[in-house]
Amino acid sequence: MPAHELSGTTALVTGASRGFGRAIAVALSKHGAHVVGVARDPSRLEDLRAQLGSTFTRRSSCGGRAMSKTGIAEVKRQP
Repeated sequence: MPAHELSGTTALVTGASRGFGRAIAVALSKHGAHVVGVARDPSRLEDLRAQLGSTFTRRSSCGGRAMSKTGIAEVKRQP
């Protein structure tokens, strides 16, 4: 896959703080996608944000509850 094949896209990755979710978030970012990472551990998400920079937006899952429509709309508005 070319390095920026996903440029201009946004990917929502659940479980992004570790394991497969984190690896998927890193790979998607590397290929040009803006990644929205959702997980229960905000500190691990912050570590991933530090690694990926402006291509990553973190969202805590609020203790396991699903993100509201308002929260999803907020993510869509972010650059």
